[in-house]
Amino acid sequence: MGVFGWLRRRREPSKYELLGRYTYGRRPIRPVEGELPAGEPVPDEWRRLPVLAPNERAELMISLMRQTVGEVLPQTLAYLETHCSDAELAVSDGRYSVVYTVRTESGRDRYYGGGNPLQPSWPDELVVGGIRQVRGVWDKVLKCFYEQTHDGFYVFMSHGLGLIDLNQVHCLGDYYPGEPGQERFSGSYTFYSHVTGGYLALDIDGPQPGRADMWWGDSEPELDVDFWRYLDEQTVGGFNPPEVAHLLKGV
Repeated sequence: MGVFGWLRRRREPSKYELLGRYTYGRRPIRPVEGELPAGEPVPDEWRRLPVLAPNERAELMISLMRQTVGEVLPQTLAYLETHCSDAELAVSDGRYSVVYTVRTESGRDRYYGGGNPLQPSWPDELVVGGIRQVRGVWDKVLKCFYEQTHDGFYVFMSHGLGLIDLNQVHCLGDYYPGEPGQERFSGSYTFYSHVTGGYLALDIDGPQPGRADMWWGDSEPELDVDFWRYLDEQTVGGFNPPEVAHLLKGV
């Protein structure tokens, strides 16, 4: 009886208690309430978020995303316009982000994170394969998104299934030296990761800048894909991923 009584009394974690399990270092995260102090490093538009209604917050952030990736991620933004119910400003260990609540087709809420472009998670200069070393020559649309809108836009629980944060972007050539086809991806950087271990990589400073490939771990890669169209399709698919739904229950 004691065990079953404890189970009945057990409280489900709140939204932010749940999200805190998936921050880097498992640091607590909380929504920002009220006016932000002057000098806090967030875009000016973000300062309005705490005083807006949930649907107004979502509309504001989607409009900001549209300014940088509206032409290249039309399906993603169309889905968000009809299924995103909130976009809260949150803070964890002094770092700000936006937490999006996105409704799946089955009616379940999933949480996406959008990093702060004014607090980019650039890896250290000495990190092998880090994107920092080639930031001056990468894709202009990507550059605008990361510098003006978000340091990544991803499923909060996996930091994947979308544009990953800069700290997670790496060069495949440096991570897999000596692999078959290594010359092809010697300057390819991963900007999207799938929960099954796949990476969408864009050639930044390799043999053919602008070329994109989807690498699926042990499976055959999909070569010469349209980077933005593929990213758009994969991100929309990530909003309702039947193959991993049982793993992401409650996210």
